[in-house]
Amino acid sequence: VSLSRQEYRDDHAFLFLIALLLLGPLRKGLQVTLLSLLQGKVMPFSGKVTEPVGKYVYIFALMAPSVSISLIILICAFQFPSYAHYCAILISIHIGFCVPAFLRLYHLLHSPQKCYVEENEEGYEILITH
Repeated sequence: VSLSRQEYRDDHAFLFLIALLLLGPLRKGLQVTLLSLLQGKVMPFSGKVTEPVGKYVYIFALMAPSVSISLIILICAFQFPSYAHYCAILISIHIGFCVPAFLRLYHLLHSPQKCYVEENEEGYEILITH
């Protein structure tokens, strides 16, 4: 069944609003959980990294929420084609939330191989080792 022939439904708008409100906290929570599992150096309530983290660990923790949440939304769009319009809105907003992570990824990919990432009040710093 193609999406163009499917009737779109709007009887679950409340669930859409809940999913929309949970996108940001879910993304941040997944990133903090990954960093704490991989490094164990995360402040519990602020989500800030307390000590420098390796470049590739930080890249993984930064990109994993982007990829996993996007895949879940895409799978839902194909599993429930009547609600694909909700999924399209959710994924577009989620990609908007991912833009800062993509910008950080760009800077990290152009940084030296052996470096660390440290978060502070102003954002993050890339620490280079010699």
